[in-house]
Amino acid sequence: MEDRVYSIVELNQIIKRIFDFEEHLHGIMLSGEVTNFKISGSHAYFNLKDNEAQIFCTFFNITRTDTPTVKNGDKVIVRGTPDFYVKGGSLSLKVTKISPAGLGALYLKFIELKEKLEKEGIFDDSHKIAIPTHSKRIGVLTSKTGAVIRDIINVATRRNPFVDIVLFPVKVQGENADVDIARGIEKLDSAKICDVIIVGRGGGSMEDLQPFNTEIVARAVYNCNTPIISAVGHETDFSLCDFAADLRAPTPSAAAELACPDIMSDAGIFLSKANLMAKYAVRNIEEKERKLSHNIDKLQLLGENNLIKGRQKIDNLNQRMIGRIKEIYTEKRNTLKMQINTLENVSPLKMLSKGYAKVLVDSKVVTKIEDVKVDDVLTTHLLNGVVKSKVVTTEIKN
Repeated sequence: MEDRVYSIVELNQIIKRIFDFEEHLHGIMLSGEVTNFKISGSHAYFNLKDNEAQIFCTFFNITRTDTPTVKNGDKVIVRGTPDFYVKGGSLSLKVTKISPAGLGALYLKFIELKEKLEKEGIFDDSHKIAIPTHSKRIGVLTSKTGAVIRDIINVATRRNPFVDIVLFPVKVQGENADVDIARGIEKLDSAKICDVIIVGRGGGSMEDLQPFNTEIVARAVYNCNTPIISAVGHETDFSLCDFAADLRAPTPSAAAELACPDIMSDAGIFLSKANLMAKYAVRNIEEKERKLSHNIDKLQLLGENNLIKGRQKIDNLNQRMIGRIKEIYTEKRNTLKMQINTLENVSPLKMLSKGYAKVLVDSKVVTKIEDVKVDDVLTTHLLNGVVKSKVVTTEIKN
């Protein structure tokens, strides 16, 4: 059999088909150092090298806003597809993504998923729900141990001692943590027992925060009908959970402040206003008295012929003035009493001073006899302290 003689173009076409056919080479990621970097128009051309080899790269539309600044000597990770140029007989890599090598594949995955969900409108403000200004019950999805739940409880109860906090413990990192978080959101939302939900965890590396950068969690947050505050990581950390949530808080403590109104501060402001109104009332009375005294002095200067008539007018004016002053004083005093009564009625301490108490079992508020069982340790918050007690027996009243 006679050997076939190929033309150069035929060989190059065969080589190109081999590269095009190998789908596992499509969208591969390479790491290396940038050399011979140059930009022509909106396209970039450079070599990517390591200690043993290099490859020529092309990056079209490098001027996109999501592309980091690149220069010679940078260590980068690129995503691209090998491309064999038939006419020139050369191999290059068509780059579609580029990022600093320190961020790695996990960051590239984060950016790609963020772009996908952003295009679907998952992060649009038009879908976000306003956070209630006076939440009575706050749901918290986080680890049952750690600083997050303690910080949220401390901040929320300091601002409003009567707020209920419902902890739904979930895994916040590790295998299947994203599934656990997503299911927790769905269950707490479907229960319809909370005014607002806080999803949170402390800071950590990008790997630690990975469960909150998954599609299943972002969609669970988006589909939740209960307003959600995301408090994942520290102030400089951003997750897909943050973008999908109705409100993003820089820390779990800040989330508690956003979810819980400061009624103690409101009470102080109300009392200050009541005191100010009382001062205005007294000042108004004093001004009326000064005017009355001035009018009396003027009337005393009238001639003797008008003395009887003047005295009568003075008496009439005096009675009217005194009557009016009494009316004003009574009105102001009644208003002040009403405001003080209102303030006292909303005071958290009043309920405790009447003998009422807040009873908890394992940080859960007790509202009915079924919430406790024999040998449970009860924590009872009284007016001036806390009592620890143990349940000896329970009795249901008909």
